[in-house]
Amino acid sequence: MKRFILVLVIGMALAIANVWFVISSIYNIGRGETELMKVQHIEALRLQKDSVNQGL
Repeated sequence: MKRFILVLVIGMALAIANVWFVISSIYNIGRGETELMKVQHIEALRLQKDSVNQGL
């Protein structure tokens, strides 16, 4: 019974923290405090000739 109560209390604490983070994140969207992420294309990886032949 003690284990069940402990799991229930920890689960409720984590659930409350989760709801708090979700609500605060939604509230802070567009407030201008943070810089928006910039989406860019992935650049090709430049391999050196020696690094390709090293494994052979």
